[in-house]
Amino acid sequence: MAVACLFLATIIIITLRYLQNVHHGVLNTFLYTWAFGQSIILAFAFGEFQVPSDSMDIFAMASVGALMTGGNTFLVLALQVEEAGVVALIRTSEVIFTFFWQWVVVGVKPDSVR
Repeated sequence: MAVACLFLATIIIITLRYLQNVHHGVLNTFLYTWAFGQSIILAFAFGEFQVPSDSMDIFAMASVGALMTGGNTFLVLALQVEEAGVVALIRTSEVIFTFFWQWVVVGVKPDSVR
């Protein structure tokens, strides 16, 4: 799975570099429309289409959506204006930051099971 993720991330970087002159809003609109449609189809296919009952879960889902939108927008802009090597190097370090913030915010150590 990790190798497949690496392969797909490489294709994303190459494609975004190719689409350098397309406005980031167009790219993000297409991405989020595709993701929304795919999510709806998969939710119905697996029979898991239900709204969370806990308000904290709803807040967490909305927060993840907003943060992913910002992160993806910055990634698209970075790939359009920076060299792909620099962006790829910074992007690989996101795993380290993720493990650190997981430990600080959630209190789960990277190798432990919750």
